[in-house]
Formats: sequence, structure tokens, C-alpha cells
Amino acid sequence: MTSIRNKPIVPLVPTIELRTTLIVDGFALSTTTADLRAMFTPYGSVVSCRIVNDHCGNSLRYGYVVMDSDDHADNAIKALSGKAPAGLPITVAKAPDPSLTPPPKHAT
Repeated sequence: MTSIRNKPIVPLVPTIELRTTLIVDGFALSTTTADLRAMFTPYGSVVSCRIVNDHCGNSLRYGYVVMDSDDHADNAIKALSGKAPAGLPITVAKAPDPSLTPPPKHAT
């Protein structure tokens, strides 16, 4: 199939991105996003990572790491959960999918 200008028409097919978000809890206050990325990179491609801070900008000692695949996320969970990379044991688990969480019920 070609267009008027003899260039191929590429059908718009949605791409499915299978990314898995992990929640990481219990790391040291001094941990940076670069530290998180370096900790998870040996187990697969890290798409993004974020440390959650309070209103003053202090770390709440947990954050999120987005891995490019479910397999890479599983590898990271097996390898890192319960380990103590900075002297403190961390917990690594798949973050709940917000689209599967029912909305909160309001009191009537």
C-alpha cells in the first residue's frame, strides 16, 4: 500500500509496552536515584526510578523502579529482596497496578 507521494503507509498499530513497576522499601536515607538505578541495572534494563520524599525534600526511604520487562523485575526481586546493600535490609516487590485498584468508597 502506498500513498500519493509513493511512500509506504505504515498502519498505526498500538505497541504494547510490558513494563513492571517495583516498590523498593527500607533503603538508606543517603540513597540517590543513581544508586537505585545502579542497584537494579545488573538484573535488566531500568526504564526509570524515583525516590519518594516528604514535603521538606527528605527521603521517606522508599521509591519506585520501573523495569522494562516482567522477567527482569522478577530477577531483581529474587536477587535484592531481603539484601542489605547499604547495611539496611530492603524489601522489593511488584507495585500494585493502580488500574486494578477500586476507587475508595466515600462515607455517605
